[in-house]
Amino acid sequence: NPDAVPRLRELAAEAGVLEAPPRPWIQGRDLAALGMKPGPRMGEILREAFEKQLDEVFSSPEEALAWVKKTAF
Repeated sequence: NPDAVPRLRELAAEAGVLEAPPRPWIQGRDLAALGMKPGPRMGEILREAFEKQLDEVFSSPEEALAWVKKTAF
C-alpha cells in the first residue's frame, strides 16, 4: 500500500533504523570485561541478547547488561 510508506518511514526514523540497521547494545568486549572468554558461549549470549533487544525485551543497554550478568554468570 503506497499510502503506508510515509508512516513506515516515520516509524523507522523514530526507531533509529531509517538509515542503518540497529546495532547490538552488548558486544564481545562487554562480556570480556566481565571475565568471559571468547568462544561459542560468548557468541550464544551475544546472539540471544541482540534478539531480545530487537524484540524490545530490554529498554536500555543497562537492562541488557543486567540480563547478561544474570544469565551468563
